[in-house]
Amino acid sequence: MRGLLQIVLIALGSFLLGHFMDNWWLFAVCSFTVSLFFKGRGFTSFGKGFIGVALAWGIYALYINFKNDGVLSDKMFQLFTSTADGGMGWLLILITALIGGVIGGIAALAGNYGRRLIIDDKPGNMRSRKNRRRKSRYL
Repeated sequence: MRGLLQIVLIALGSFLLGHFMDNWWLFAVCSFTVSLFFKGRGFTSFGKGFIGVALAWGIYALYINFKNDGVLSDKMFQLFTSTADGGMGWLLILITALIGGVIGGIAALAGNYGRRLIIDDKPGNMRSRKNRRRKSRYL
C-alpha cells in the first residue's frame, strides 16, 4: 500500500510541479524527495519513480495531444523521421513517457540511497541504534 502511495505522490507532484512551474526538471526533485521519505530497496524505488513519472508525463502528453487533435505530435514525428507519413505521434508520446520515467527512476534511486546514507537503518550495521553496544561504567 505504501508503494502505491509513493507512486501516486510522485505522479501527482510531478504533474503539479510541471504544470504550474516553468522548470521541466522539477519532477526529478519531486521523485527524489518522495523517495527520501519512503523506505524501500533500490530496484523497487527505481520502479516506483519510473512508473510515477512515466504516468504523469504520459498523461500530460496525451492531454496536450488530444487538445490539438494530434497535429503537433504528428508534425514532430515527421520532423524527427523525415517521412511524410502521419499518424505516428503516439510513438513520440511513448518515447516522452519513457525518457521521463527513466529520469524519475534514477532520481528516486538517488533519493533511496540518500535515505540510506542519512538514516542508516540497515540491520547489522554498528552505527544503527539497535545494534549499538552500551558502554560499561567501569571501562
